[in-house]
Amino acid sequence: ILLASDQGRENDVRHAVAYATPKIPDADHQRVFDYNHAVALLKLKRHKQAEALCKKVSDEYFEILGLTPQDVMGKNPDTLWMVIKRPSEVHEHIKHLADTLEVYAKAREAQGLYASFQRIHAMKFYHMVGGYESVVRVGQDLADVFVGIKDFAGAKEVMEQHVLPVVTQAGLIGRMVQVRSQYAVILAL
Repeated sequence: ILLASDQGRENDVRHAVAYATPKIPDADHQRVFDYNHAVALLKLKRHKQAEALCKKVSDEYFEILGLTPQDVMGKNPDTLWMVIKRPSEVHEHIKHLADTLEVYAKAREAQGLYASFQRIHAMKFYHMVGGYESVVRVGQDLADVFVGIKDFAGAKEVMEQHVLPVVTQAGLIGRMVQVRSQYAVILAL
């Protein structure tokens, strides 16, 4: 599915989805499949369909964790750890939710829709499972979104409070120049 979408072969994606869907053994595998299908739809510029599929998948992961998007608002990752359900494979569910929220944000933004909360929530969930490279990547994208809407203070805050500390604390030396360069541009703006 992903190879076909990389090559722009939409019919092959549809055929692969139709072929695989009846063979998916359970809900866990269905969510992972749906996520990959959403990625393919995003690559094919089927943004509305990708958004709908990501909404479905993220809602299911939120339910598994005993949360709603509103529950995540204003809470740090350490606080979220105290309130989530802890099903088996909780780390996998959290990581998959973060991945889905990132694609969800991209699909919404491609339609000109607001998606900052999806990115912020993805950052929190990536942080919970130690996905520090992903926290930095999503944080940089979020800062770019704020720059795009001329919210330079918001972009600066994301970099100072979420991206730069993670780069430093996690020792992501390979990201240091890129992150500091982006931060310098934001400060200049």
